[in-house]
Amino acid sequence: MSEQGQQVGPVDHPTANGHVLLNGKFQCNCGAVMANKQHNISSHISKKHREGSAFQRAEEINRRSCGICGFNAIKFHMLVTHVRNEHGFRGETRVLQDQYTTSQVDEAILIPANQCIG
Repeated sequence: MSEQGQQVGPVDHPTANGHVLLNGKFQCNCGAVMANKQHNISSHISKKHREGSAFQRAEEINRRSCGICGFNAIKFHMLVTHVRNEHGFRGETRVLQDQYTTSQVDEAILIPANQCIG
């Protein structure tokens, strides 16, 4: 149900599990929010909920963690955004990229403390 416990409108997809929010967007039962359009919902279901999708396989092989707080990133750019916003990293992205490409799934990427502000 919506933020106020009521269905706001019809879901524009025949098999989707979720509801329409007060702002008109669709919220999947997994928590993802998107436009209430059949093609958007179909894309989400295909990527996130279809067993063994290419998207899921990529998430599995690309996952690394922040060496400071353990945040799990499923893509390199997510790790960079995280360490810049949360830890004030101001160093060269290449330092992180070199570790990311040579590390294994779930390994921590060490963030140089001397390149962080705060």
